[in-house]
Amino acid sequence: MGYTQKAKAWVILSNYVHRERNLLSDAMVRYMACRLWSEFLWKMPDGKRGAVKTRNFFVDTWAGKFVLANSGFSKTKTEDKIIRWEKPWYVSDDPVQNRPRPITEKVTKKVTVNRFKAGPIVRAIGKELHEAVEHAMGKAWFSDHRLLEKAHEALGLPFKT
Repeated sequence: MGYTQKAKAWVILSNYVHRERNLLSDAMVRYMACRLWSEFLWKMPDGKRGAVKTRNFFVDTWAGKFVLANSGFSKTKTEDKIIRWEKPWYVSDDPVQNRPRPITEKVTKKVTVNRFKAGPIVRAIGKELHEAVEHAMGKAWFSDHRLLEKAHEALGLPFKT
């Protein structure tokens, strides 16, 4: 709580890279594949206002969901669990004192981030991937049928045939 979405995105991306031993270039290629998919499959009519913003929103969401799903990021949550109820050993005239009292113990469990409720975090991860792709390939890259080949070359990934 209290952290910006960008800071949370950095934490999840660093967990994705360092703890899970994934490559950032894999996430960047996933971002570019989502971008290519959106270019071919999800076309806006010519002249529609906000088409670029809407497409970027769509791509950031799907690329961020991929990273969040594969990051293994979780947090621990401690809560009180009622084990049993203690009955009073004598009957009092005060009805409040006659009520049973709960006996609790602290339970710690691991909770993962729900990717369907983490929309702002997911989009912040996508924006960070967008900036990483722009840093690696330049701002003037465009989507066409050679996009993934260019991505492999720019990121120095081994080419699989």
